[in-house]
Amino acid sequence: MESSLLRGNCSVCRQRGVLGIELVHLHNEFRCCACVDEHGVDLIAPSVIRKTGADEAAANWWAHLEPPPRLEDVPAGMLKFTELSFVTGGRAEKIVLVTDPDFNYFSGHGGRCIWPAASTLARYLLQMPATGLKVVELGAGTGLPGLLTARSCNRVVLTDVPWVLQLTEYNVQANYVDEDSRRPRVMSLRWGSQSDVEAVFALLDGAPDLVIAADVLYRHQDFDSFLQTLAALRAHEVLITAAERSNIVPDFLSRLPTQGWIAQVSPPCREPGAGAASDSQVRLLRLHRPALQAAATQAVPVQTPLAASPRARCRATPEKPPGAARSARLATARLGGGRRRVHKNVVGSLRGGGAPSAAAGA
Repeated sequence: MESSLLRGNCSVCRQRGVLGIELVHLHNEFRCCACVDEHGVDLIAPSVIRKTGADEAAANWWAHLEPPPRLEDVPAGMLKFTELSFVTGGRAEKIVLVTDPDFNYFSGHGGRCIWPAASTLARYLLQMPATGLKVVELGAGTGLPGLLTARSCNRVVLTDVPWVLQLTEYNVQANYVDEDSRRPRVMSLRWGSQSDVEAVFALLDGAPDLVIAADVLYRHQDFDSFLQTLAALRAHEVLITAAERSNIVPDFLSRLPTQGWIAQVSPPCREPGAGAASDSQVRLLRLHRPALQAAATQAVPVQTPLAASPRARCRATPEKPPGAARSARLATARLGGGRRRVHKNVVGSLRGGGAPSAAAGA
């Protein structure tokens, strides 16, 4: 059980935005201080939990509103917009990420903020030649690594559990116009679901070349289904960034040999928190299965370790909206010798500090 107080939506009394704790032994369930005092920190009977009608059995139980299908239809102030600028090896990329820190529409922690491990993986991927690769991101959430990878290849699929997919789609809408051929696809991929894997294969016309995942290693009980999904995807290479929480990384690595995986592990890298609560030590894990790689006709090129790339950096400006001149520069950011138009809905939202208005359509 975590000892520090956090703010969230109580799973017992259903109060929103209250102080409480996460119960790690109960799958990170959030319980407010009053309910901890009254019921303790152990599993409680369903009859104690406050009923909320049709929503009581939904997996998306933290959130209380149905997300609109389009980002421009989200009322101002309901979501947070953060502009990120990545610079590595003379190459610059700008991106806008949409998060839901108040759990208005989306449950879980994946969309609450921009986690350091996602920024680390994004920086690393910017150094990789991804042209022509088929890429799948697992547990995408905001989809930062996949969104950046799609800038250099047009076969990227962002996947997550069903109740998070609309947030992932918002982030795609914020950075790619509908007509952009590089626009990532968003699909459900529940770990351990063979039908979801087959749907991804159908979309990509085969197995992906590269599977990426950021900060997905935080529950031991998910290791088996995660590794089962990696094996089912039959990717040539897997890149995972993991924040060092207790012994989670060593415990995960200990599972790999029994299932035929070999891992290269980077030294810990301190990634400044881009929207997260604090700095974090992050490791990059590069996984491959020798039997599968021997049959592959083309392997993903090996890159230099993270620690050998000090020039790569990420700059986040989550709170300060850009002025008119800065917005104009953002809307015509020079990338790789060409120009890319950032979705004008997002430029409008950054200028106003809220969600895009319907009048700012594509």
